[in-house]
Amino acid sequence: MNINETINSLFALQGELTNSWCFVNGQIAKLADIEKMGYDEFSTKCRLTMPLKLYKYFSNKECMLNGRPTNYSIQALQNNTVYMQTPTEFDDVYDSEISVDNLEYERLRLIEYCRRCNLSTEGLKTVDEIGNLFIRYLLDSFNEFGNFENIFRKEITSELEDLSNRLFINQLLIELESNNDLGKVIPKIIQGEFKNKTQNIKKTFRTSCFATTPHSQLMWGGAYADFHKGFCLEYTVLPDNENYKKIFYNLFPVIYSKIRANLTSFIAAQEDTEITNEYVWNLYFNGALRKSIDWAYQNEWRLLLPIKSDDPKDLNVKFFPITKVYLGNRMNSNERKKIIDICKEKQIPYIGVKRSQNYFEMLDCEIKCEDCYQYKRGLEEKMEKDNRVELQDKIDELMKTESFIDINKVNSKSYGTNTNFKLGLYYLYDKNDEIIYIGKVGSGGQTSFYSRMIGHGSGAHNKQEWYKEVVKCKFHRFDNFNDSEIELLERLAIQKHCPKYNDKNLSKEVINSLYEKIEMQEKINEKKSTIS
Repeated sequence: MNINETINSLFALQGELTNSWCFVNGQIAKLADIEKMGYDEFSTKCRLTMPLKLYKYFSNKECMLNGRPTNYSIQALQNNTVYMQTPTEFDDVYDSEISVDNLEYERLRLIEYCRRCNLSTEGLKTVDEIGNLFIRYLLDSFNEFGNFENIFRKEITSELEDLSNRLFINQLLIELESNNDLGKVIPKIIQGEFKNKTQNIKKTFRTSCFATTPHSQLMWGGAYADFHKGFCLEYTVLPDNENYKKIFYNLFPVIYSKIRANLTSFIAAQEDTEITNEYVWNLYFNGALRKSIDWAYQNEWRLLLPIKSDDPKDLNVKFFPITKVYLGNRMNSNERKKIIDICKEKQIPYIGVKRSQNYFEMLDCEIKCEDCYQYKRGLEEKMEKDNRVELQDKIDELMKTESFIDINKVNSKSYGTNTNFKLGLYYLYDKNDEIIYIGKVGSGGQTSFYSRMIGHGSGAHNKQEWYKEVVKCKFHRFDNFNDSEIELLERLAIQKHCPKYNDKNLSKEVINSLYEKIEMQEKINEKKSTIS
């Protein structure tokens, strides 16, 4: 029975029966049996059943770190590290959430504060009853002493309890500055404690998550692998290698169930005490390792480490060796080549994945990436695009070498028959130095620079309404180019600077030919310059 069949059989259970079972490490188990286990038993069974291969899906996307783009996916591949996250960064907003009843937590904290004040809460059951007792005591104490410094009369049992008492009194004074209603202030202070507690719980550890298959369509198709555009790394578990001992003994399977343990009493009792191994394990077991049964398809294992640092250097942890890389079937050819190059450098086997024609799953692709037509065509298209952009930039660079011409000084005497102003491109600029028109000059009289600007009757630019905005221009002559080739250069320049003109996509042959010709002309000009 595969994982999906196992999960479906668990969902098939009815009513209360469903609440009694859980899914862990690909198997159905009694939830009560799992919850009875302490750290030692659970950890031992995990080591015996841990898969020999673990997998991690990566989006291969950049994110901003200290104002700079950073790709954690590439770092993980290059450095064989995994990034340790806090649960607050997970896609499931309830991930690692400890089940604590807010109202019950307030009741238990009120009972504790009453104990420290030598107040008996025997016979009082509700939050209101205990709260009213505590508030009356605070008012009586203030009326007697003129402050709240003496409210806690019970002998202090620990330094943490002493700090907690002082923190409560300070917070009480702060809140009373803006609200003198103790009936609202006390609940607010305790709710603040609750909020800080739940936030701090998630900061007591960091985790990294792993799957048990590289072929999960749900994992590939979601954000984990950026909808098939990312990749998946395979790690080989080495149980007996001393270098990975810390990693091996801190990996645990996630427990998927319909219900979750209520830790209200446990958390409230631990509020002002030293952190123990039992406390940490309860947070791990009932928080970081518990998820809704709806996520069972992930069959996840988690690396849990008590890292409190926010320094990226401390958060990237060496993991088991990478032994294979799986490439998403929608990864573009350029990104695929980057990953393949890293794999070759690191001598890591790699393979593409593809969609199964018959089942809802992904499969290894039988064609080597380098032999795939789509991959090769993608690289060619990228090269064409790069050449196009480079040629457009080259045209701009040549235009930058030219001086500006005052548009009011364009006349027939200077520009009408001057051969230097034929067979080239011109850019027209407005007062803000923005290019507002790009045109070409041919070899004929009616296509001369002067003719295009002024001399061509109703067809000249100066007859157009927009010509009033033109204040200056630039012209560059392209020696050894014919009219047709200059028209192609004009199209490329228009495509870059004037989006309102339609681009008649030039073929890679034309782009390469024009690019070579410009480079050749530059070399000729350099030689002429040297000779002169």
